[in-house]
Amino acid sequence: MKLVIQIPCYNEADSLPHAIPNLPRAVEGCSSVEWLVVDDGSSDATADVARALGVDHVVRHPVNRGLAAAFMTGLEACIARGADIIVNTDADNQYDARDIATIVKPIVDAQAEMVIGARPISETEHFSGLKKRLQKLGSSVVRLASNTDVADAPSGFRAFDTLSAQVPVSPALEIGCGEGGLSIRLARRGFRMRGCDISAEIIEEARRRAAHASVDATFRVQAIETIDVAAEAAPFVICCEVLEHLDDPERGVDILAQLAQPWLLASVPREPLWRALNMARGKYLGTFGNTPGHVNHWSRNAFLDLLGRRFDVVDTRAPLPWTMALCRRR
Repeated sequence: MKLVIQIPCYNEADSLPHAIPNLPRAVEGCSSVEWLVVDDGSSDATADVARALGVDHVVRHPVNRGLAAAFMTGLEACIARGADIIVNTDADNQYDARDIATIVKPIVDAQAEMVIGARPISETEHFSGLKKRLQKLGSSVVRLASNTDVADAPSGFRAFDTLSAQVPVSPALEIGCGEGGLSIRLARRGFRMRGCDISAEIIEEARRRAAHASVDATFRVQAIETIDVAAEAAPFVICCEVLEHLDDPERGVDILAQLAQPWLLASVPREPLWRALNMARGKYLGTFGNTPGHVNHWSRNAFLDLLGRRFDVVDTRAPLPWTMALCRRR
């Protein structure tokens, strides 16, 4: 089994020399161990330092897109490189790299499909008292919302589920495609992908990745509000991490209902869980954990109600901390 250890990074050139040398190159039960760094648009020399330290793979966002996007990019990159097991960790030594073997063992032994590591929050000296309290508060919210015993909710050891397997292979349109990770993944399964996003830099990166992957996927710069629905309608439409940014999300859903012929897969951050996790990490405390650019906030039920205006919700998933829904247009 091939293990890939991924580290999402943003301006971590100074911390990587302390974190990377501690990563294992051999783990019991794994035939090989590789390292992958996701440089989330750093303004320092994070990517160069990672390469100099012997990191096997460095993937870079042209602009900073946040931890969630970096994490997802890392998953796609690890899978593309043949990973059987993926471990996500941090660049700031909040996790002891010696525990990676312990984290991986239940998977190697076929006793678990996902393992979540917990940091010793109370004993972590460099965490302020406020951050420790927020960390415990956020994890308590996660335990209540997910009905699981999660001691450290923001832990990087996570996994995602997908709903797209329920949709027949067909032409598809992804709105808010980012660097193209999901489009490329679907294209590998036979979907004929088109994607759009509002950033020219991000679209160029998506094109580069699609060309490297040799898949049937095209990308262009476009916002959801300007899409020609008659020309761009598709049997399958994907719209993940977009609606929370729109000034008029109801109009956004109306546009999606015109585009989806008939399938839609949509996702948004789940509130108040998303904010609680941000605050548990000590992020955006001045706005009570709200990520910049998020102007809409939905609980699971509120999001499904929004989609229910124009769609029948066929199935849902709740990969922490998102709500994902597969819908069929009425």
